[in-house]
Amino acid sequence: MKEQSLEQINELNPDLIIASKRQEKMIDKFKEIAPVFNVEDDYTNYYPSFQQNVTALGQIFGKENVAKEKLSALESKADQVAKDAKGKTALLVLVNESKISAFGDGSRYGMVYQKFGFKPIDDSIKSSTHGQSVGFEYILEKNPDFLLVVDRTAAITEKANNAQKVLDNDIIKQTKAYKDGHIVYLDAANWYLAFGGLESMEIIAQELDRAVKKQPSPRPSLLMQKMTLRSLQTEAGNWQNIIYILPAVLLYCLCRNLHNFFPVYTAPGPSHSD
Repeated sequence: MKEQSLEQINELNPDLIIASKRQEKMIDKFKEIAPVFNVEDDYTNYYPSFQQNVTALGQIFGKENVAKEKLSALESKADQVAKDAKGKTALLVLVNESKISAFGDGSRYGMVYQKFGFKPIDDSIKSSTHGQSVGFEYILEKNPDFLLVVDRTAAITEKANNAQKVLDNDIIKQTKAYKDGHIVYLDAANWYLAFGGLESMEIIAQELDRAVKKQPSPRPSLLMQKMTLRSLQTEAGNWQNIIYILPAVLLYCLCRNLHNFFPVYTAPGPSHSD
């Protein structure tokens, strides 16, 4: 973040700054401007850390009951998904152009296994922000019941259906997931850009619920297709006193279900480089 941005934040005179992990190196500078709440995600125990973040936001804005109700409804949905997914193996992969990375139980997508009940097909996947690099042969060798796919390229570029094209080959067609119709192309923007928010987690639960029930997935929500910093700022036009230093889509999804209850300013977050 440039020094100029700090000056702009200071000019807004916020009562509170809410920052994400991407700005952790700037926390001390933020504290010179206003108190800071740092949204932290524990990837080794992701879902509880997500609950803590939502609960903390509810407390900050005096909407503990709203946060509690939303989390309770989500808990019920997650429990149902876990019940339906019991005994089913899964592998979550992220496709970036033609490269494939696998994510295991201790990764940022670990809640697929920890909370939503899928059994990891490979317990030895190395925990890493970017996942473990794998190939088509690895997917066939592990042969999970479900192959869950996050298309990073589709999330951050205009290249739609990149992952489908990459995985459309004779090796993947030999897998159990392909033959059973269990290759699930997840809402890329939600899983990659908006990941960690309350509405984001609700969409995740719905997608995994449809997957285990073999229900067709709808088109990505208008929120995920259209959300930009400009539209976020338009919706936030009358809010004030709080400034978020978060990527726009993540901010929106963290606060969408509470946004009628508190004021907010927004500032551009850093670009997604990972």
